[in-house]
Amino acid sequence: MNLPSLLYSLILISNLLFPVLKDNIYYQPFSSSPVDSESEATYGVSKTRTPVFNSLSALRQLSSNNYLNQNHLFTAVEFAAFPGTVFKLGKITTTDKVKLVQVETDEYECNNCYLPLEFLDLYSVKPPARAVPLFPPGKILAKLQTLAKISTRYCWGCNFPEGIPRLVELLKLPVENSKPNHHQLQKGVDCSGLLYYATYGFTPRNTSQLLEFGRSLPISNLSARQIKALLQPLDLILWKGHVIIVLDQNTLLESANKISGKLIQKVIQSSSIERLKQIMHSRKPVDNYHGSPLASKNKFAINRWHPWIN
Repeated sequence: MNLPSLLYSLILISNLLFPVLKDNIYYQPFSSSPVDSESEATYGVSKTRTPVFNSLSALRQLSSNNYLNQNHLFTAVEFAAFPGTVFKLGKITTTDKVKLVQVETDEYECNNCYLPLEFLDLYSVKPPARAVPLFPPGKILAKLQTLAKISTRYCWGCNFPEGIPRLVELLKLPVENSKPNHHQLQKGVDCSGLLYYATYGFTPRNTSQLLEFGRSLPISNLSARQIKALLQPLDLILWKGHVIIVLDQNTLLESANKISGKLIQKVIQSSSIERLKQIMHSRKPVDNYHGSPLASKNKFAINRWHPWIN
């Protein structure tokens, strides 16, 4: 059996050994009792999928008729936290009768981030961090492939294909627009949110951190076919602002709003060789993204991060 066949067999076996799990199974309530008073609380733990915004006016914007920018995006969303995420609490502001609390978390680097207070259990002492296991490649790949099959929507700052239904109750939608769409429900994934969801938050949530994650492959001066020959499942094709995930040597997966100016707005699979050629029309492969003198718009790197894959 050759190496690719052996690797594929191991992936299939690992997927059988590790069944699909719910996104909240690792939330184990803190042994210390939550506090009732907001004034006593210095920490919070997300009880369910929790929206995190970068603007105090995010909910008000989402309730309006004109909240998308010229690229068809709503960019006041930072990310959605898994159940069990620990937050340090800051100032609480009431906006349109919704209490929003400024937060910090070790799971995501964020300045001026806010979330609805009702999504949290409150504590006076810091709870333990959420358990984030490393799953085998087969389990992660199975999740990724499922999202491609169901045509999951692209959604800026989103990382739950099922969305956050509780958001509907917080939005004051106009009568003529009473049916919420995927932006208002945060139903979908962006490029790094796709991987974040499939790994249960083991991988970094944005591309700037993913560029530092794992080890870079030596791809400088290689052709598209030579690069394809190096690819292994879960390798990441990266540049500032976007990530593409390798499913196998022949197939890539990404969540994209646009590709080469064409509106996509969903999770799509593509031929690895064709997508690499397309990328290399405008970008050069580099061995070390930050070590290359090329401008960000002119280069890409490939990182291998999963320790089971050499």
